[in-house]
Amino acid sequence: MKLTESILHVLCLAHTINLAVQKALKVKRVNHILAKIRRIAAFFHRSPKANELLKQKALLLSVPDHDLIIDVITRWNSAYDMIARFIEMQCAVIMVLVSKELQKANEFATLTAEEIQLAEEVIRLLKRMKDMTTMLCTEESPTVSMIMPLMHQLKGALSAKDSDAPAVRKMKQIMKEDLHDRYTDQSDILYVASALDPRFKHLPFPSDTQRFDVLNDVTVKTCEANEFAVTRVKTELNEDNDTPALPELPQLPELESDSQPDVPIHNESPVKLKADPDQGNEHPTLLEGILGDVFILRTDPAKTPFELSKLEVDKYVSYPGISLNDSCLAWWKKHEEMFPRLSILAKRLLCISVTSVPSERAFSTAGDIVTHHSLKPQNVDLLLFLKKNLKT
Repeated sequence: MKLTESILHVLCLAHTINLAVQKALKVKRVNHILAKIRRIAAFFHRSPKANELLKQKALLLSVPDHDLIIDVITRWNSAYDMIARFIEMQCAVIMVLVSKELQKANEFATLTAEEIQLAEEVIRLLKRMKDMTTMLCTEESPTVSMIMPLMHQLKGALSAKDSDAPAVRKMKQIMKEDLHDRYTDQSDILYVASALDPRFKHLPFPSDTQRFDVLNDVTVKTCEANEFAVTRVKTELNEDNDTPALPELPQLPELESDSQPDVPIHNESPVKLKADPDQGNEHPTLLEGILGDVFILRTDPAKTPFELSKLEVDKYVSYPGISLNDSCLAWWKKHEEMFPRLSILAKRLLCISVTSVPSERAFSTAGDIVTHHSLKPQNVDLLLFLKKNLKT
């Protein structure tokens, strides 16, 4: 990525959250609860008789008729699902284990009241992470603009409370420390990406000073992006000797002197303005009659690229925003001509995905196609394209 001079390369946010939670689940008391639930769930999966009794007891207790879940080591959200399902079915599970048909109560150590309370606290803590990863995996176009808002929400969720159990407080500390340095070096450019997303452009999460700095960075990087785009186009045209000459712009008819505007236009040379006869000088003098046509009242200096970018950023910030359910990419496609300078930077940043889940799914789909069929490479490409892009 560095050799190709990529503007930004970030870690997959879903994977980052996964690593932090995996470390937190290794807290001794939490790990002990997971081991207990895992052993009970594995027994019900092995025993058809126990599983049938579980359904009967669930119907008797009017609880959902669900199977117990066994977690997968590489997927922390499966641990969340395992604990949540056990809490939901715990009454029916205990009734099965103490029933005369099985009499397995002495073989399995069920959770104590204190452990059940801790398990419920763990579920409440992990639910925010669960919701975030689910959103990232189901969103059609999750971009890097989401990183800083989501990290801000995570910091709030991981703040220690007096009512937290010691094990939960330890989990929060571990996750907070693990997430702290993940995006620190890239925070400036990630804040810029968030500002370019019309859903987050008002930046409610940083301080006022930081918000001002971010908008100033947006202006600076907008200038740099436009200079880079112009330089690249000029370089490509110079390197391509076979490029035909561009047609000349059509010549506009010259305006008569009476039809020329009295208001200066930005970025043009100084405008010559005639003296206003209504401003206390009803009878022009001979000097005014001779030099009045070339006399300059004021000039309108050309604006620098930074000033033009600043005007566009201010206009963008004051423009109405969109809801969280709307697509920022579709918004920029629609408003590209309204913000021509800013849209160049938005394209370069918002095209970067915040998670590698979509690409991993594409590889999995390709693997399934190649495994189950003997196809030519070009046909595999076509099938994969249709799978990912065809909408019914």
